[in-house]
Amino acid sequence: MIRNCMWLTNLDNSKRHEFIQLTKKYENNEKNYPRFDNYDAINVNKTQDIPSDYSGVMGVPITFLHKFNSDQFKIIQFRKGNDGKDLTINGKPTYFRILIKSKQ
Repeated sequence: MIRNCMWLTNLDNSKRHEFIQLTKKYENNEKNYPRFDNYDAINVNKTQDIPSDYSGVMGVPITFLHKFNSDQFKIIQFRKGNDGKDLTINGKPTYFRILIKSKQ
């Protein structure tokens, strides 16, 4: 029995065009969004915590791909910082992150 398996596709379907409802704010909550040591981006631990008022690059978990809408976000790169090493916060590596930027 296979568990925790998913298929991702680039085939067009209506689900790919559903906008993620962003309810969190970055302004006055900066402490909840630490910056990476080796990339100019903030860390977002859950897709539901993506701030609606942040225009820079964000590192989001791989589960973001379930809800990715190319009309709303642009994928910048995967997992690595500017130094070619895994993303870190305060010297500690994070779980796999996808670096994205809002198109709005």
